[in-house]
Amino acid sequence: MKILSIGNSFSQDAQDFLHQTLENVGVENRVMNLYIGGCSLEAHWRNLTNNADVYEEEVNGKPTGNKVSIAQALVADDWDVITLQQCSSDSGWLDAYEPFFGDLYAFAREKCPKAKFYIHKTWAYDEGCEVSSFPRYHLDPKEMYERLSYAYGTISEKYALPMIPSGDVVQALRYTPPFQPHKDAPLSITRDGFHMHYLYGRYAVALTWTKVLTGHAATENTYVPVSDYCEDKADEAILKLVREVVDKIVQ
Repeated sequence: MKILSIGNSFSQDAQDFLHQTLENVGVENRVMNLYIGGCSLEAHWRNLTNNADVYEEEVNGKPTGNKVSIAQALVADDWDVITLQQCSSDSGWLDAYEPFFGDLYAFAREKCPKAKFYIHKTWAYDEGCEVSSFPRYHLDPKEMYERLSYAYGTISEKYALPMIPSGDVVQALRYTPPFQPHKDAPLSITRDGFHMHYLYGRYAVALTWTKVLTGHAATENTYVPVSDYCEDKADEAILKLVREVVDKIVQ
């Protein structure tokens, strides 16, 4: 399975363990992320129209050191899956999606007619998050979640595209002990209020993608995440909880 994400740091979170979780259920794969931090749909479209090779290419969760354009990436492989998403700050504002989503999707579909397209539903921020855009949502994770759910759902229905519901899984875990919903809690699903915890958050999102793309239950996935970015070892009891929540949310 060959997967391309036109995304930002949230697709980077999703792909850190994705290669391994797919391999764990017997799916040979290659995953690529086009990374610019905070990149919105409007910025993606602007980069595409300018044919700008400004994306950091990440393959199987690792940076390659290459800079590529969207057009180059679309023809770089015979993609089975292509994902699109909005930046987190604009995720709850429907008027920020169009016409950019439609134009980007049309271009990518023309270049990759055999690929299956998914919308990656991203997640809300934690309580106490200090990102400058959070006041747009009255500093309320639940309000942000409700707004982004409406926006992603509207776009999904408009283009008849399935969603990868990472945002739903994250929201459920945020209020499931031992996770706590504040960025400064002893254990939060995020590491900084908005990016995923290096072990449990990234693992949860990778399992969400794996179940959506393959149908394999998360509770069947025995991969144990090891992060290059923190020295903590994963607690098996918490991993078990994460797997169970993914299976509850992703039907």
